[in-house]
Amino acid sequence: MTTRTTTMTTFETLIEELGQILEIPLKAEKETVCKISVGGAIDVQIEQRDGVISIASFLAELPPGAFREEALIQALKFNHDEQNKEVFSYISKKQTLALEVTLPESVSAGELSTSLKRLIETGTLWKDAIDLGNLTAVTKQASSGLISPIHLQP
Repeated sequence: MTTRTTTMTTFETLIEELGQILEIPLKAEKETVCKISVGGAIDVQIEQRDGVISIASFLAELPPGAFREEALIQALKFNHDEQNKEVFSYISKKQTLALEVTLPESVSAGELSTSLKRLIETGTLWKDAIDLGNLTAVTKQASSGLISPIHLQP
């Protein structure tokens, strides 16, 4: 039988510090995962794995058809832009568009906060566009500026 120590891992400390920056209580689950619901719009998972910190969100289902093809073309264009740190991927088994950014394990809470906010901004814009069936907003997406106050929930 193993006993869990009361010492926090580096990831747990990072998540706690992120919570302080965002002014919401955050805790790591199973020492390597933190899930956040963003105002009911999207869910984000922060995870420590294989020497990196990953921030990811499964944004929306994209059923087969012309709209999915156009959404994936726009996602590829987004991925090709070197200014964008986030990367879109398509999970064919779930027919879902996902957005992820990976950071080094040594990332500071401040840098994690900036990357999280940027992923939330991009993810929310894309999810809304997909839900509305209109990709105009994402084809004109600006790469600068962070979102204004967001409604995060642990």
